[in-house]
Order: sequence, then structure tokens, then C-alpha cells
Amino acid sequence: MPPLQRVFPPSSSSSSSSAVEPSASAAGLSVQRPSITSSSASVDRSRPDFLQLQSESVRLSTFHDWPESAGRIVDPRDLAAKGFFYTGHADRVQCAFCRGCLRNWKPGDSPADEHRRHFHDCPLMRGAVTGNVPSDSATPVVRSASLYSIQKFAIQ
Repeated sequence: MPPLQRVFPPSSSSSSSSAVEPSASAAGLSVQRPSITSSSASVDRSRPDFLQLQSESVRLSTFHDWPESAGRIVDPRDLAAKGFFYTGHADRVQCAFCRGCLRNWKPGDSPADEHRRHFHDCPLMRGAVTGNVPSDSATPVVRSASLYSIQKFAIQ
């Protein structure tokens, strides 16, 4: 099987290119998360609504037809938690925040490690404010020093 590939999203004026890089292996942690179900919001994977895809549950819903062979290698719940949605092609996923694409997953690949390695400027991986809505949350995660300062000041 070819190594994991970083794939640049297609532009409107040119065809996509890819760069092959070796993948890193990482120990996986067992975390219980929601099962893959159809979200109430339907996602057109050929023209993704990136605002809608800020929700982890919406991203997870795109994996309803994730190939079984890929599912034995990497769990869609892990991919969705790290910002990815399924494009509907082979094992290719795309980040809803940096638009980076990865494919050719192999045993030992960690979605978080591969995301950081190939797209180190991704705002989600950097911990920036993104509007990400984790599955176990009804509101976006807000990480802001100024918000923390305001809350800290109000408590004192």
C-alpha cells in the first residue's frame, strides 16, 4: 500500500497535485464517542459547506459510506474529531478548517499526528479559535486569552 499522501485541494484553475511523505506511527487511545449516524444536516461532499462542517457530528455523518478496509485502519470518529470529513473518494479526507486533504492511510497512522505533520498551520491543530463544535458540546469551543482574562477579572 502506498504511504499516506498529502493532497492539495483542487483549485478551480488547475488539477490537484500530491506530495508523498512517509507516515508516522502513533499509539492510539481508546475513547468512546458517538457512533456514525446520519446527521440532520445533509452534506454535499462535492461542494462542501465548510460552515456546516464546523460541527464534529456533521463531519462524522459524511463517513456513512467509509470503506470497510479503511475503517480497519483508522476510525472515522477519530478523523471527525480531528477536523476531517470524508470526501467520498477511496480513503481521502479533508479538513473543514485548513482544507488540507490526506489519503492512503495505513496501520499505525494517527489522524492527529498526520494532520499536524502535513498541515502544521491548521488553526484547529494550533488550538486557535475555529468555531469547531465537538460532538459532546452544543456550543463552539472558544479558546481566547482575552475571554479568559475577562472571566478571571469578573471572578475577582
